[in-house]
Amino acid sequence: MDCREIEPTTKGLLAALGAALGMQESEPELPSVVARLNETSQRTVLALDTYETFGLMDTWLRQVFVPALPETALTVIASRQAPDSAWLTTPGWESLFREIKLQELPGDEAHRMLKLHGLTQSQVE
Repeated sequence: MDCREIEPTTKGLLAALGAALGMQESEPELPSVVARLNETSQRTVLALDTYETFGLMDTWLRQVFVPALPETALTVIASRQAPDSAWLTTPGWESLFREIKLQELPGDEAHRMLKLHGLTQSQVE
């Protein structure tokens, strides 16, 4: 989910998740979103891209939202900014949160990766 396209409020995130999960409610509450995720025993990956736009939501996500998710849900947060230190220092999170810094690929490796994914030379450029 691209956080730039989601209103950075609890209602905005829950509405976007509800839509992605095919829920009928236009403004689902957290318990109904969690219930929907619990309907399957399969692993669910929730990827929040451009997370830096969710700065004001960070505490709620860490303290309320993520702990409410079922064990089958994996949350991936992608941001241009380092995570708030609370993700790393709050008791209980140290074994659950993992920070991975990604670096840009050198040009030749980026070209090779894009070609391996079926892009033409003009698309790669």
